Amino acid sequence: MGTAEGEWAAEVSLTHYGLNEVRLTAEMPRAGFVVLSDTFYAGWQATVDGERVPIYRANSIMRGVALPAGVHEVVFTFRPLDFYAGAAVSGLALLLCLAGLVWSVRSKK
Repeated sequence: MGTAEGEWAAEVSLTHYGLNEVRLTAEMPRAGFVVLSDTFYAGWQATVDGERVPIYRANSIMRGVALPAGVHEVVFTFRPLDFYAGAAVSGLALLLCLAGLVWSVRSKK
């Protein structure tokens, strides 16, 4: 993907870019940040070498993670809380509708 020049020469390779997941490998000679040009949004989560890490807002609209020196696998995963909250409310509403249907059928007997 890109290489910085000089003593900070970091190598970042994009290994997977999907709708809900972005994977990359970063070789960092020193601690630093890897910034994606994708939009920062609260539903994104990140792991570095399998450990969850915070995502920082970079340049006001982009997202990035801090990395120590070394070779690391970085995974960004999109899991918006509002999607899961909506699914839970929809599931509860479906259960209530089914319970109402069962009660209605049994009360007519």
